[in-house]
Amino acid sequence: MGRLFDLDWSVLLFPEGELFEGGPLRPFMAGTGLTAVECRVPVVPVWVEVERRSFVQGGRCSVRGAFTVRIGEPVTFDVRTSYPEATARIEAAVRALAGAADG
Repeated sequence: MGRLFDLDWSVLLFPEGELFEGGPLRPFMAGTGLTAVECRVPVVPVWVEVERRSFVQGGRCSVRGAFTVRIGEPVTFDVRTSYPEATARIEAAVRALAGAADG
């Protein structure tokens, strides 16, 4: 992943450990903070609210889906930031975006 950052690529991470749709936000994995601090990259928090899936349930046919994407301000970390602190700050930023979806 560090090599991709060196090549100026953007990397999409699923901080819950996997792509997860529906239900409450799960706790973020510790590697989220480790990546942000050690790779010295800004983290852009994103919340995707799925309103209608883009595939017919159980079928192979796709239909037009509906979703809302909320993008937060980039979060950066000093190299002295602890991994748990970085993870907590990133999770709080995503939770704030999710809360904005509620009202």
